[in-house]
Amino acid sequence: MHDVLADILAVFQLKGTVYCQSEIQKAEWALQFHQTQGAVFHIIGEGSCCLIVDGQTITLQQGDLLMLPHGTPHLIADKPQSPCCADIHLDHQVQSCLMMRWGDDQPKTTLVCGLFTFDEFNQQAILSLLPPVMYFSAQMNADYGLNRLIEALLDEANSHRLGKDLLLHRLADILFVHIIRAWLDLPSSEAHGWLGGLRDAQITQALSAIHANPDYAWTVKKLAVIATMSRSAFCAKFVDLIGIPPLMYVTRWRMQLATRLLRDKRLSLMQIAEKIGYTSDIAFSKAFKRAFGYTPSAYRRHYLQ
Repeated sequence: MHDVLADILAVFQLKGTVYCQSEIQKAEWALQFHQTQGAVFHIIGEGSCCLIVDGQTITLQQGDLLMLPHGTPHLIADKPQSPCCADIHLDHQVQSCLMMRWGDDQPKTTLVCGLFTFDEFNQQAILSLLPPVMYFSAQMNADYGLNRLIEALLDEANSHRLGKDLLLHRLADILFVHIIRAWLDLPSSEAHGWLGGLRDAQITQALSAIHANPDYAWTVKKLAVIATMSRSAFCAKFVDLIGIPPLMYVTRWRMQLATRLLRDKRLSLMQIAEKIGYTSDIAFSKAFKRAFGYTPSAYRRHYLQ
């Protein structure tokens, strides 16, 4: 079966960045994280602290992991109302993981903070489907196998070995996939959109077929047969889980796939049109402009710049 999640993350250009490792040894402290365009993540390496976001406070312990998919401004502090000791903008580009230290007393708290970003045209197609805060306790991380990856990431962040930054970025990419896997397995998670479809075996079969053969002349009837459902039942279930009709999803995926193909200067618009199921570059161009407000040629120029 075609791997839909891997397919989407490749087209959307997932990029994980480990921005900084923070060591705080102060009696009272708070770090202010400003709005970002990607999904922020924090790992508690040592000690304890709390997250304050939109009036909500979550207590964090060693080994906990959290992600804020919408890049919402937030505080990480030893306790609510503690004075701020730093303003941090995670979307400022860095070449390597920064080391930040505050104070020289006890107790000691360490954090690893980073960012997940995607292609700007498709970023909201995944991050908008996720809740404002995704929290995984150390016990949950052990239950879902995230703890081993977190330990590897913390170990690398603390090292001075060759290739450290490359490994941190790769581990961050893998971390995002594990977070999505674990979240989809949680009975309490309210997944919708294409993520919601991945929780249902029959709809996953249809999605896998679409992603494996985007140029095929799909019909609702053909997809229903793959899902082993009646046409009406399949269509109703697809809309209920994903939020749009099956053939609209086919068109949307073709357009998202086109954003990746347009990055290859060697491919003509006609070649791209054929790869995603259009018989002419004119029909493809019209569909692309309806989806994004740009013509394919304008998108290509924008990307190359």
